[in-house]
Amino acid sequence: MSPLPKIALAQVNPTVGDLDENAALVSEWIDLAAQRGAEIVVFPELVLTGYPAEDLYLRPDFIAATGERLREVAAGVGDITALVGFPEPVGNPVGRAIAANATAVISQGEIRGVYRKRLLPNYGVFDEYRTFRNGTEPMVTEAGGTRLGVTICEDCWDPGSPVFTDLAPGAELIINSSASPYHRGKGLEREEIFRRVATAKGIPVAMVNMVGGQDELIFDGSSALIGPDGSVLARAGQFTEDLLVYDPEEASAPVAEWMDDLDEVYTALVTGLRDYVVKNGFGHVGLGLSGGIDSALV
Repeated sequence: MSPLPKIALAQVNPTVGDLDENAALVSEWIDLAAQRGAEIVVFPELVLTGYPAEDLYLRPDFIAATGERLREVAAGVGDITALVGFPEPVGNPVGRAIAANATAVISQGEIRGVYRKRLLPNYGVFDEYRTFRNGTEPMVTEAGGTRLGVTICEDCWDPGSPVFTDLAPGAELIINSSASPYHRGKGLEREEIFRRVATAKGIPVAMVNMVGGQDELIFDGSSALIGPDGSVLARAGQFTEDLLVYDPEEASAPVAEWMDDLDEVYTALVTGLRDYVVKNGFGHVGLGLSGGIDSALV
């Protein structure tokens, strides 16, 4: 097995529908990762559109505009390999779904390949059967001298699925781009799932998760690089943007501590409220204080 490359996990906070700002954010963080010597930089699921963009994914003009931003981002990429989430138009739409939930593999100014998410979640807050066409093939590509198995969020979550069985044949490192929403204790639950992926496949897993609030959803980040034995080699912080860089030649890497329960819940509430106000461009907020527990928190 090849040694691990120097890899950066770009735990960023995009805004749903703000394609220009999201593309600028991705380009900025690609440059930051390159400046820190990373050979590979990985972004969260659907980072160019923000998540979830819901019915925007059903609009041909939105899908086309996202493709234009992706090509603009790609044109500025040099030697580093960037994995960027976007909705890719498909030639075989199902129902109203006209795009796949995809990851572009970019290097030297070109889109070298595209992976399409195969296991679409359709429970709880997820509605991806309606908005996306699923992919059908695994993807293994080389970058940084390593064979990367490219996956997206749910692809790794069901060990009993055919997708998991054929997850990344021949890969030396599994990459997972996620937009996995928060609930109390979710960070530990998610990390345990990816630890099981690593031990089941016998190879490292790099998982990057979105961070920030979007309407009723909160994303906690907690991105991680996990060794083939299930050990955590590096971990990003919770509820904060973070460029987590793992260098195999260094003796240690950052492993953020988990917040205690009260800090975690409080920070989640602050994150959700802050981003709801900021992303909607509200200049003022009126508070209705009734005297209940919600008022006490405010």
